[in-house]
Amino acid sequence: MLSPAFVSSTNLINIVRQMSIVGLIALGVTGIIVSAGIDLSSGSVVGLTAVVAASLAQMPDYSAAFYSRLHLPFIAPILGACVVGALVGLINGSLVAKARIPPFIADLGHLYCDSRVANLYTGGRPISIDG
Repeated sequence: MLSPAFVSSTNLINIVRQMSIVGLIALGVTGIIVSAGIDLSSGSVVGLTAVVAASLAQMPDYSAAFYSRLHLPFIAPILGACVVGALVGLINGSLVAKARIPPFIADLGHLYCDSRVANLYTGGRPISIDG
């Protein structure tokens, strides 16, 4: 920490950028932990919503998948990620509240399923946003 390279503004900005995602997830999970619950699937839900948002943010000339040819406005990836996140939360909440499945088991199932759905959605290929 005493190195001038560590305390540089560029490095501090990089640290904040890299930790912002973990911080946002931690804010969401804090409410659940305070209420004596646990959420195992938060990372896989973030992964699923991220691949949906990234795929909707593709430029129209990117030809790796069908969803990249849509040429959507700027807000579409954000709304798409919010809809997917809300849908996953609704399914998970319904499993706990209506089907009486213990939250630990429902989250464990979503941990597996959400990451597999993200993998199926992308076809196992990485999604990058150019430009």
